[in-house]
Amino acid sequence: IALQALFSGKLVYNILKEEQGRIENFPIHFPLYFFLSLPIVAAMNELVKWQEI
Repeated sequence: IALQALFSGKLVYNILKEEQGRIENFPIHFPLYFFLSLPIVAAMNELVKWQEI
């Protein structure tokens, strides 16, 4: 579980780092993008858990 959390955190960090250049031009969109990405990451984690079982 800890490894999965680290992998997910690294994935989110990499995505945010790549998107930072575009988000700096539109700072209002950053919270929206962040809140939309959380359910997507959670859904991906659930799919991984189902495949492991």
